[in-house]
Amino acid sequence: MESQEETPLFVYVHVERLDGKKERLQLPKDLQEPMQMYIEEHPNNWKALLKGGLINVPTKPYRKKSEPPMTIAYILNVYRRPGQQRKRTRGQFLTKENWQQPGMAHFFETLRFLQHDYKKATQRRQIVDYLRWKWRKKWHKLTNNKKETHQ
Repeated sequence: MESQEETPLFVYVHVERLDGKKERLQLPKDLQEPMQMYIEEHPNNWKALLKGGLINVPTKPYRKKSEPPMTIAYILNVYRRPGQQRKRTRGQFLTKENWQQPGMAHFFETLRFLQHDYKKATQRRQIVDYLRWKWRKKWHKLTNNKKETHQ
């Protein structure tokens, strides 16, 4: 009896950038194996690890001799599919529970993780991006609460 090899599935994210642009990117190679292990351990709720989180994404294509500028995007959804693509996220991400925690000490601790070893210009952009996501979360929460109290 012939054995059929399963087509490998790769983990992708559907993200939204602060400018409203939405795109689908593959997680980087170094996250694929740990994510596959996580999926095996949590087959019913593995998407919850990343969904609602923040992740570093390139704003321009990768070039051989230079790293593109990065921005922080919001993870709308997570899925798997066969095949790979060149457009990928970076490996630094924050779960929803992590980035939404209050406090400046926590903010700077998680910001340092997102900033990794990027160039200074990218690190400055990440500060602004992260603050804007935090502000959007707080503002969205406030406006939703106002709508609920007026109904």
